[in-house]
Amino acid sequence: TPVCIDSFYALGFAYQQLNMLTRKVHYSRNLDLMLFQEQVLKAVSAFCERDLQEAERWLQSCFDQLSQERDRYFSQQANLVDLTLLARSTLGKSLNQQLSAPHKQNILASAGLVDQLQNANPSAYAQLQSRLNEGSIAIVGGLNYEGPTAWLGSDHLLRSLTAGRKAYQNKLAYTPQTFARLTDGILPNDSQLLRLGGFPYAILSAWLDGEIPQSDQAKIRWQSADGTTIDALAQFVLQANSPLAMLSLILELAKQFDYHQVPTAILAHWPGDDCEIFRDFVLVTQRTAALGTWRQLDDYFETTSPA
Repeated sequence: TPVCIDSFYALGFAYQQLNMLTRKVHYSRNLDLMLFQEQVLKAVSAFCERDLQEAERWLQSCFDQLSQERDRYFSQQANLVDLTLLARSTLGKSLNQQLSAPHKQNILASAGLVDQLQNANPSAYAQLQSRLNEGSIAIVGGLNYEGPTAWLGSDHLLRSLTAGRKAYQNKLAYTPQTFARLTDGILPNDSQLLRLGGFPYAILSAWLDGEIPQSDQAKIRWQSADGTTIDALAQFVLQANSPLAMLSLILELAKQFDYHQVPTAILAHWPGDDCEIFRDFVLVTQRTAALGTWRQLDDYFETTSPA
């Protein structure tokens, strides 16, 4: 990322967030403040003199110091999941802008919505296809069309999952691995049906309505009555358009560090509907993993330790 005034805001934000994290988990700060301040001033001076190469060198050195400070305390990386929710009303230009963001993302969309996207916004559809091919976006979903699945029995759910997987393949040559739905309708034994339908992972969250049982950790093993289990994310979903929620993110992650869990937070939003603090997080993660790393969900489930 080229150095700009926002880069300095991001550095200050990263510094403040790292201080909150170390205090929350009862560590003392070991950052060499004299060196840090000296290099910040050198970066500012070079920036004011329009020497952007020199400003970049000193600015990145400051971010590197924050990375080293964090690595002294925590061996685990925090996992950040950017999850964009799609509906028929959100397939316009804001989705193009969302898909242009360079960090790893995830899109919650039924196969039917993908079909509508191809007709309603061909350029966004092409962007989505390109990023799926390069592995920087994952689609989360599973159903062809969302409906009152919970009222119609297990056979109907399996048929819907089969039709959905076929439709994703036909439209995008892509098969989602992580099941989720925007509307409510998840039942306790659906993990068995999801496994039968080819979905080893799931997100359990009441996006629009309904309730999901609360968990004391983000990543869990979801078990049905017959003993079938799949990995799932069931907690720590924050609204990316809420400054207060975003400011609490580092404290939520600190709890997971403290209890030796798989530190994970889902930042959910409609296309382009975020806040300045979310954008600060994005800028920080382009320079350091001190506050977390953006994850594509299929890769997240495959590479993180069991819940």
